[in-house]
Amino acid sequence: MADRGAREVLVHYAVAAENLFDYIDRMQGHVETPTRAGHCTDVTRAARDGQGFFRVDNPWMQSRWDGFVEAAGQAGAHCTRAIMDLDDEALRIGLSEIQTQHRVVGCLHARLRGSTDGTC
Repeated sequence: MADRGAREVLVHYAVAAENLFDYIDRMQGHVETPTRAGHCTDVTRAARDGQGFFRVDNPWMQSRWDGFVEAAGQAGAHCTRAIMDLDDEALRIGLSEIQTQHRVVGCLHARLRGSTDGTC
């Protein structure tokens, strides 16, 4: 059952990140701050959804999960703060962090399905 909830969190994060990057691409640099901040907040919310409920007997997987939840939450918060502060450089860093965690999502999802290929 925990796996199902974890998959839902990973999908929520992936969709939130994809929506953020799709929005930025669609707006071609003419991004409205409140809208973009909302996308960043959704990334943070997806990470927060993963806190505390997913506990497994596999220490390796638990460690990766906890690292993802923490890093994804920080990435979303960095993105939101950068937008509110109108700090382009901080925004680039926040978006890079979100993209990094988006790659981690794929790896964790594969591990939940039982694959041992690749590293997270």
